[in-house]
Amino acid sequence: MKKTLSILLLVCILVVAICVPATAAGIEQRNLLTNRATAGDYRLIINGVSHYVPSDTYVGYNYITTGYYVGVAQKALNSINTNSWRWGRHANCSAGTVDEIFVQNTYSGVFNFQAWDNYWTGNTQIDGICGPATFGQLANYLIQL
Repeated sequence: MKKTLSILLLVCILVVAICVPATAAGIEQRNLLTNRATAGDYRLIINGVSHYVPSDTYVGYNYITTGYYVGVAQKALNSINTNSWRWGRHANCSAGTVDEIFVQNTYSGVFNFQAWDNYWTGNTQIDGICGPATFGQLANYLIQL
């Protein structure tokens, strides 16, 4: 009887040790990739899918250069590049392949988007860094698609 209880207790401990961290990681991943909107987040709707980016996020050299937010920026730039003819002037802001890595293609896409946006608004900082102002402008254009 003691041996059976010991084995049962050991199995329960193993199950808890394996499931709790995996569940916590799953919750964080789900929150990051779905409806994680909080006050001040930017909501970018790309091909019918909502992506939330915190308002203090900077993507670019010397900032975030890999991961989810880089991929969101790449998807947004590519979508605007494809549809920019709607506003009468091509943006030429393709970020290339969406690989979640900030390299020259992504930098050029951000830089060209900022220049294109500056043509319309006259107040865009053109630095190749996708920060709060650029994510906000990406969201503004995407909502019109």
